Amino acid sequence: MTQSANIGHGTARPYIGKSRQFKRSRTGCLNCRHRKKKCSEEKPQCRGCSRNNLHCAWPQDVNEKAITPPPLPKNPIASADERPSPGHYITTTASMLPMPLKGNPFLSEIIPIASVDDMVMHGVLVISGAHMNFGNMSSGPIGEATLDHYSTLIRQLVIEVSDHKDSCVNKLARLLLVLVMLCHFEAISGETDGAMFRHLGASREIIAEIESRQLTEPLGSDSETLYGLGLELYAYLIFVNCLTPYGLLQERQFSLDSFITSPSSLASYGTFGIMFAGLHDLFALIPQISLLFRDRLIEQESGIMEPSIACVELYTQLERCLKDWTTDDCKRDLSKVTKILRLGIEIYLIASMQGSSVVNPKIVCQLQSYVDDILDLGLDLHYSQWSSILLWPIVISGSCSIQRQQQEHLAKALRESKYLNGRKGGRRKKTDKVDPTIIAYTFTTQPNIIGRRNALSCDKQY
Repeated sequence: MTQSANIGHGTARPYIGKSRQFKRSRTGCLNCRHRKKKCSEEKPQCRGCSRNNLHCAWPQDVNEKAITPPPLPKNPIASADERPSPGHYITTTASMLPMPLKGNPFLSEIIPIASVDDMVMHGVLVISGAHMNFGNMSSGPIGEATLDHYSTLIRQLVIEVSDHKDSCVNKLARLLLVLVMLCHFEAISGETDGAMFRHLGASREIIAEIESRQLTEPLGSDSETLYGLGLELYAYLIFVNCLTPYGLLQERQFSLDSFITSPSSLASYGTFGIMFAGLHDLFALIPQISLLFRDRLIEQESGIMEPSIACVELYTQLERCLKDWTTDDCKRDLSKVTKILRLGIEIYLIASMQGSSVVNPKIVCQLQSYVDDILDLGLDLHYSQWSSILLWPIVISGSCSIQRQQQEHLAKALRESKYLNGRKGGRRKKTDKVDPTIIAYTFTTQPNIIGRRNALSCDKQY
């Protein structure tokens, strides 16, 4: 090196005595400490995490600087239970996420790629870690290791996505898969600073780029399978985040692409049905109802209290689609799931037509009767493989229930769900609080989302 040239021709040599000891700050966020960067210590989102689109996590104990954290075990085998691992993903997490019609692409497609692709492996590990350490990402060796993988994945994605227009479509399909895996991690981990929606936006850009090149640069067969999986995962997140009127929250407003309004267009992909289990046409009604919800609010804000002809026609069309949907092709064990989803959609449709508040006692009672039916039907499904597909109607029903006991029962059922529990055999503390809207991959700021824009207007709770 040329260090001596920079300091002249003297005989100065490097200082070889004992180095000075600097106290490392323990008041910064966990990401900055992992990255060994100075933290601005602004809460809830420090400047570094905001600049790099990272999930900003903080130690739970504000007096942490007075506590010496225990050293991590040096033996990686001995600490296997304290780190996110592909093994946990394979044996537990992957079987909880999908509703496969045949096979499980979360294993057959993702694991082989993860074994040769660092970014996909980081995605597997962050999802596994979030599930192992659900609701407690800010402390403990699992949470810290998971955030380390998360930070590394974000840094790699920033580089890859910034050059995506120069990448081949096969590489873009892989990037889409990693991005939607990242979105699912941010949902499971309870992230509420909007990172998931920024990454959904990046996913949408990747999808648009791939679609624009399909005529001149078609996907390879393997990449086409990954692309189909990525599209369905993306569509699922868009559907289950339709809880408020369309456009009410600008940062959470996404284009209703053709594969969103007509998800049956994804049927040509081999992984089709992994998230919808044949109920895709029912899910497709959800964003259309959010448009009706928006239109009714606009009318009421303009002084038009009665629904316009256009809104009545849209309502009638959606109601007919819901009633005409046939269950003949559904498997027997899907019949209750289908009924619950249809009831949830009907609740959303009726309440959306009311606009800013539900004040008609007959309609309030009608909605409550649907909530009662959902609870009765769902008693046998809490531990079934279909539980995760029911999260959206459960949140809708909990938001419309006028009975406090029912709301608490639904919240408890979500907290204790095997899909979002902590490690096997572990128990959550009674003081732990989990927002059901976060559990359901939704991030509205209030749990009651229908009526008064996003809170049900009821005079009485039982």
